[in-house]
Amino acid sequence: MQLKAVLKDKVVPLNEIQIGDYLLCDDGHYKPVRSKLLLATHGIFYRLSNGVEFHIYSRVKVKTKNGFKLPELWDEIPISKREIPLVVLQEESQKIMIICDILIDGNIVSSEGIVIKFGD
Repeated sequence: MQLKAVLKDKVVPLNEIQIGDYLLCDDGHYKPVRSKLLLATHGIFYRLSNGVEFHIYSRVKVKTKNGFKLPELWDEIPISKREIPLVVLQEESQKIMIICDILIDGNIVSSEGIVIKFGD
């Protein structure tokens, strides 16, 4: 499964986002995508203790209980005020995947509640 972004009127996988789409950010505002790049790379597969599974790659940072970083095993991922699942599996994918890198003036909130930051 790929993480999905929240647009004003629908939820879409990150690789279907278009330049100019307005995505929900962690400040509660919808902000426009300024650019998008598709990369063919090995992804990193994650499974959380609440059953959420997703792939990202090393340039993507995720909001953990200790700040934005590439999550490690047993990191806590705050999804909501009530739910803070743990990373229970982290492994590099053996296959090449198409992964999206997005330039936006904010941190994207996925439909699963995961806060994503692209770049440094």
